[in-house]
Amino acid sequence: MDSTMYGYESITSSIGSGVSIPNQIIAALITASVAAVAAYIAYRNRQSERVKLTRDLYNQFFTLVDNRSAAWFWLKELNAEEQPRSFKQLWRVSDQRAFMNLYKVVAFWFLLYTLHQSSQLDRSLARSLFQYEFKYWQAQLQPLTRRTREEDTPFPDVLIPFESTDWFLKKTILGYR
Repeated sequence: MDSTMYGYESITSSIGSGVSIPNQIIAALITASVAAVAAYIAYRNRQSERVKLTRDLYNQFFTLVDNRSAAWFWLKELNAEEQPRSFKQLWRVSDQRAFMNLYKVVAFWFLLYTLHQSSQLDRSLARSLFQYEFKYWQAQLQPLTRRTREEDTPFPDVLIPFESTDWFLKKTILGYR
């Protein structure tokens, strides 16, 4: 077979005798292989960044231990009241320290929610690390969230994660969201 057949220079494959492969096909295969390796490396780097960010959030969650504890006890007191209060009503209370503890906690969960929605977290790891605590906070914040939805306009963004657990805990056909 002529090596310049069809205007292409070709090389002889060492696999079969006399089989020629045009240089353009070889170049395309090499390019595709390099692109696939580069895409895999980029994916692994992005996944590594997600894991690191998720671990960093877990560490941050534990720096809020005093805030979480104080907010938890204050919420228990609020939930024992006959009439639940809205977020705006809590904002106006005389005990701003108690409110700020609660705000730091819900702001943390809003950050987790936002990063989760924008696919910046390792979702499986986040679920493993946070779902137990999230379920309890979500249940404890239900009266506040419900009352706030009824009375406060606009609805505070920091309470959005507590309106539903679907964003964090719902399993879909493709796995967890």
